[in-house]
Amino acid sequence: MKLFKTIYLTGAPASGKTTAACELVKSASDIELWSYGAQLVRYVDEVKNITTTHERLRQQSAAIIAPEDIIEVDKRLVRYVRENRLSKHIIIDSHAVTREA
Repeated sequence: MKLFKTIYLTGAPASGKTTAACELVKSASDIELWSYGAQLVRYVDEVKNITTTHERLRQQSAAIIAPEDIIEVDKRLVRYVRENRLSKHIIIDSHAVTREA
């Protein structure tokens, strides 16, 4: 039985997490990328009916995202990993964690 890895990339904003993750995904067919930022943008669009971009989310996150939203996207991430970790490597491109007023 092949063992698959789940890798969680974290770091400061604009530190190259997404670039590194995308390069890794290009290098092998059994790696899938779960981009927290992209999933958060999708969640905001679906649930809050707010069309936004990753850049706008980065600039105005506290005005758009509530702690409950993060909890819900975290639940989606956990569900995704549980459903897929036995069939592929997963790279989680995390969001930058900040605390805003």
